[in-house]
Amino acid sequence: MIEETREELKQFGVWSRQGINFGRVRSCMQIFLEMSTGSRVKSINITDERAMLINDAVAALMLEDKMSADILCLFYIRRLPEYIITEKTGLSRGKVKSLLSLAEGFVDGFLCSKLAA
Repeated sequence: MIEETREELKQFGVWSRQGINFGRVRSCMQIFLEMSTGSRVKSINITDERAMLINDAVAALMLEDKMSADILCLFYIRRLPEYIITEKTGLSRGKVKSLLSLAEGFVDGFLCSKLAA
């Protein structure tokens, strides 16, 4: 299931970079979007409903573990490689990998709990 979640997170990153405007609601993805290069990908393979559910998961993670949520956003939305994230955060590569894995697991658990409900 975690591999499916990683693929969905990649698609979510593409979806987030599409410049979708939700009015006054700003997610962490939209904030990072403002700092991104602005390159557009032509096709996305995720529904708005699923993307919003992932957005909810990231928002919940932000309340629990902001550093993990930030790293998740840097990796999937800004598409920064781990070594750049280590430079930006000052964390070791092992710590970045650990926090990213924790964040992916959190999102996976969140999505699974919503499917079961």
